[in-house]
Amino acid sequence: DDLKRHGVGVAEEGVSGGIEGTHPLAQIAREMLDCDIIVASEDPSAEEVQRIESRAQYASGVIGATVAHIQSYKGEGVRLPAKQRELAQRGASEGLLRGLMLFESPYALKDLPKGIPAVVGYGADRFSLRASLEALLGKRACPGRLPVTVG
Repeated sequence: DDLKRHGVGVAEEGVSGGIEGTHPLAQIAREMLDCDIIVASEDPSAEEVQRIESRAQYASGVIGATVAHIQSYKGEGVRLPAKQRELAQRGASEGLLRGLMLFESPYALKDLPKGIPAVVGYGADRFSLRASLEALLGKRACPGRLPVTVG
């Protein structure tokens, strides 16, 4: 997502099969990991879900990342889109999902599969993106605790 314009993606490089390439986290991950990177919409289309699943079947593991846009603090306002929740649950049940990064709000943690290592970044700026990936990879300590109860 474009952090300055809610609901507008920064990963708008058109490639066959979808959008890829310019998201800041994708750039950071390319510097730190030798891996394929898949960028999809916040509420992925059926075609994006199919592309993610077809590429993931060849992976030895998957690290997921998402930004939780809070619409309100009631009901569905703190939920991740259903397709994101379903992808994460399927990845976890198949043993592919090895870690998760959640940015902006810890309240969406309840939507993520239990038992998968997760790092929460309150911001989604480049520093937070890099620090969260470093923490997930064990290259940075995570001494903090969530100031809220998520359950």
